Amino acid sequence: AALDIDTIADKNSVWPRSANAKLGLHALGYHMDVFETGFRVEGLQAMIDSLLGKNTDDKKNVFDYLKRKSQQRPTAASPWNSNQRSLHDIEMDKIHEKLPVETRRHNEPRGHMFMKWFGNEIRFDQL
Repeated sequence: AALDIDTIADKNSVWPRSANAKLGLHALGYHMDVFETGFRVEGLQAMIDSLLGKNTDDKKNVFDYLKRKSQQRPTAASPWNSNQRSLHDIEMDKIHEKLPVETRRHNEPRGHMFMKWFGNEIRFDQL
């Protein structure tokens, strides 16, 4: 018997975007997927932020700290002054000004969950 658990994370959220658990059985040279369940969600971070009151300035919580920590990247020491912008940054700003492209954001949380028994899907629900 083997239990396989997979998650897919999003760098903008401390919550996983997708998770999947599968129970498999190896017997007499054969492999069978006995049970599998999983979910995928979008917009979960916005929903949790609204529930915990992130929009108010006086409330700071552990989720803000974890999100900030997950977005921090170590930076290498640069010989340039930190106030100076690189040529790459300047060129990227020019491109962004000419092409006003915005990332799609879903305000409403949505997702689905599923359950499989011996490889046959027995349940699928929209969340």
